[in-house]
Amino acid sequence: MPLINVDGIKTNYITISEFQKSLPTVILLHGACQSIWCWKFQTTFFENYKRFNSIAVDLPGHGKSSGDGFSSINEYSDFLNSFIQHLGLEDIILLGHSMGGRISQVFALDYPEKVAGCILVGTGARLKVTQSTFNLIEKGFKSFAGVASKNSFSNNFPEELREEFYNKLMNANKTSCMNDMIACNEFDVEDDVSKIEIPSLIIAAENDILAPVKYSRKLNESIKGSRLDILGDSGHFMMLEKPDEFNSLLKEFLDIL
Repeated sequence: MPLINVDGIKTNYITISEFQKSLPTVILLHGACQSIWCWKFQTTFFENYKRFNSIAVDLPGHGKSSGDGFSSINEYSDFLNSFIQHLGLEDIILLGHSMGGRISQVFALDYPEKVAGCILVGTGARLKVTQSTFNLIEKGFKSFAGVASKNSFSNNFPEELREEFYNKLMNANKTSCMNDMIACNEFDVEDDVSKIEIPSLIIAAENDILAPVKYSRKLNESIKGSRLDILGDSGHFMMLEKPDEFNSLLKEFLDIL
């Protein structure tokens, strides 16, 4: 995993597929308090999908990247632009989960000429963070990690993966996590999201209590020509819970770009 300096931040990323300058690039953007790890079941897919380059990045203050994250989605979008410029990437397809989906929306609005497509997963144009979430992070991160590990998945999620998720959260940068929650809570592009005119796939999960399906439906109604798919029997981290179905949706969408 290479580390590069982006705006003074040591940034960790992985090139999942063999990079070819002539191909568009899918950038995988994780959510709040997360890291590249959450895409563990998508790496094999992209390793074998030769139509695109694919890169997953640890956002500032997450995974192996330095810093304490940002308290606004716009700052994350600006960082992403610097990251893309540093690597000399063109024709970007953004695959963003939760907070990563918020970043994708802002980036698509700010830099539409750079984006060839968006895949927005478990997200919305405006989705507030509950006060109880802030309280849990402030009072005890262990409690937050426990509640998040329960609420992020359906009841059928394998216990060993739930435990791995919990352990990853316990090792997360607490300051970054709080900043993420502030950024997500203040995010609001409801008045602007209809200006996104690039091909867009919206993926929601039937049992997602953190980003209920209604928010994805509103995105679908706002983004002209977008496609909405809803995965059954899955929670917020649908790419971990239903990887085969999730990857099939990715392929269907990417095949027609």
